[in-house]
Amino acid sequence: MPRSRDLAVSLLGPPDAGVKRAMLDATAALFAALTRAGARHPDLNLKNVLLTSLPGGGFTAYVLDVDRMAFGRASDPGTTAANLRRFERSARKWRELYGASIDDADLTWLAEAVSRRVA
Repeated sequence: MPRSRDLAVSLLGPPDAGVKRAMLDATAALFAALTRAGARHPDLNLKNVLLTSLPGGGFTAYVLDVDRMAFGRASDPGTTAANLRRFERSARKWRELYGASIDDADLTWLAEAVSRRVA
């Protein structure tokens, strides 16, 4: 997809705080959509979130590697929790191994943003 890259690559350089927040907001919108669909992704990691830059700023996030996704009850909070747990493990790994610019405050903000969107 044009003007796209995965979230892992996007977080390797020190992004501007506003840009990083926009990337995380797009990711929160994706997680909320997954929750509403009842979609659990067993390998939801930074490499499986594709960000596309929008004209005029902002991002749209897409999920990749969907062949192993499982679908359960729509809007199940357990789906949200499972997806966030897997994603958080990946984020911490990328931070520790590769210096990805995502900290625990960012992960907390993301979880809260997802909760607001699915409420």
